[in-house]
Amino acid sequence: MHSVNIHINENVTPHDMGEIYQTLMTTQHVRHVELHAAQPHDLLVEFEEHHDMPMHLLQILQQRGLHADIVGC
Repeated sequence: MHSVNIHINENVTPHDMGEIYQTLMTTQHVRHVELHAAQPHDLLVEFEEHHDMPMHLLQILQQRGLHADIVGC
């Protein structure tokens, strides 16, 4: 299992967090997503080994109009 830490630049509401969670959890190869209300800009995604998964996750967030960066992988 691999993980990636992602930082979202925009303010994320609790409703947005729920939608992001659902979107990422239904993404192929994703096994777990951690979001915390105390740190709404940061999330941790665990995924099966897949060579381009971190970049794919950023693309998913960009499609939602968010600007995000990988801060750890």
